[in-house]
Amino acid sequence: MAIPTSSSSRSIPGNYRDLLDNAGVKPWAIDYYIKWLRFSMDFCDKYGHDISLPGSIAPFLEKLREKGPRDSYFDQARHAVEIYQKSLISPPVSVPASTHLNNVKQHPKSSGIAGYSWEDAFKGISTQVKVRHYSPRTEEAYLHWAYMLRRFLKDKGPAAVDSADARAFLEYLAVERKVSASSQNQAFNALLFLYTKVLGKEYAIPADTPRAKRRRIVPTVLSRQQTLDLLAGVPYPYDLAARLMYGCGLRISEAVNLRVKDIDLEMLNLTVRDGKGGRDRIVPLPHSLAPRLVDHLARVANLYKRDCAEGFDGVFMPADCEAKFGGQAKCFAWYWFFPAKSLTPIPGTHLRKRYHIHDTNLSKSIKEAANKAAINKRVTPHILRHSFATHLLQNGYDIRQVQQLLGHSNVRTTMIYTHTYDAPIRPVQSPLDFVAPGPGA
Repeated sequence: MAIPTSSSSRSIPGNYRDLLDNAGVKPWAIDYYIKWLRFSMDFCDKYGHDISLPGSIAPFLEKLREKGPRDSYFDQARHAVEIYQKSLISPPVSVPASTHLNNVKQHPKSSGIAGYSWEDAFKGISTQVKVRHYSPRTEEAYLHWAYMLRRFLKDKGPAAVDSADARAFLEYLAVERKVSASSQNQAFNALLFLYTKVLGKEYAIPADTPRAKRRRIVPTVLSRQQTLDLLAGVPYPYDLAARLMYGCGLRISEAVNLRVKDIDLEMLNLTVRDGKGGRDRIVPLPHSLAPRLVDHLARVANLYKRDCAEGFDGVFMPADCEAKFGGQAKCFAWYWFFPAKSLTPIPGTHLRKRYHIHDTNLSKSIKEAANKAAINKRVTPHILRHSFATHLLQNGYDIRQVQQLLGHSNVRTTMIYTHTYDAPIRPVQSPLDFVAPGPGA
């Protein structure tokens, strides 16, 4: 794929080349970074996104994927936009050591710090999220809403933010922006995290602040025949990932993040690592899928041997495992079960690492298969997990078993699947009739 050209009238900052150089971007790649930034600016102008917000990166990359570039281009494009976004934030102001943001036990009294900037607040969010081992997506979401709050308050700094600002911002999201209930509640949680964990304002958001009530929506599920028709139309290797999503009840992120060590073909089980909420769980593998898994693992082993022969720098490791297990990045056990087609260059270094297949590619393959099968339902990858739970309940499995297989912390979450099918009504029989009659009955 050729690097895109741009007709944007928006100007690139004059110091952008210096920012790229300071970020360690190779001289030969600087012109590419500039073109990616211009391409992103065109996209944001056309579709009404604000390029200064972190949330604009995801839809830009989604649109970029339609043009079919190599995986390395996505990292390069993301990096180019992130460097530009950081340039829009004023340089950080030094904070006294006694109120440093890394202090977890004691809240920084930021309201009393002169010159406490939004950059300090953003760094504080990232630090506190990492300290608590929240997911990277949580960090991205919290930063997104913090950026939105900064734009809403205009010239008002974080030290001066009060409860009235929080209420006004949440009302603005609901009334002016018309965000969904889930987004409004996510913004509420992000502000609560910012106020209590970063700014040290324990009661900044009043308890009576309006909260959006989420509607309980019955999930869409496929029939058994529709499921078979869908899976038959997904190409390799995405079909194998889709079959595991349906056969084991996996989320799409859980499927693409599988490693070789997570598949036990002797015991025929699969271990989900660091699922939603940071929980692990073990689920049984479909017996009918075992031969295909063996063949696929042989292909993965051949790719691993080729990577080793070419001197690759290992696979990407989980952030919380890098320090302890970083030396095992070249071990086959840590190799991706669904590896990407090509190695990913690390911007600013000479390293090349292997990543897993991208979830958007898997999602696209599933949607295309649904269109070919003429399934007149809104098909997303998550529909396979919904169908897994529903079909188990239809077969008479206990809802507590389904809860454990799905990894739900509360059975009430699993109860939603009782509305996706018509359970047969059995006549009620008295428990006294279960007891065998004794002598003289």
